[in-house]
Amino acid sequence: MRLDNQTMAHRSGAFLVGVHENGVSIATNVQSRLLNELRKHYGNCVTAPSLENFDPADQLNGLRQN
Repeated sequence: MRLDNQTMAHRSGAFLVGVHENGVSIATNVQSRLLNELRKHYGNCVTAPSLENFDPADQLNGLRQN
């Protein structure tokens, strides 16, 4: 399950960074609606990912321990 979560987080982050770099944005109300729907299914652990310092080319990003 941990690997599945890390894979999902990494792929989501890479997608969002790519979208952002191409000048596409998601309206705030759409973001809220999507997060609310995901929270209904997965619970309160659903959060919007941060795009700061995310490197989609770094495949070990989610596996590093600080």
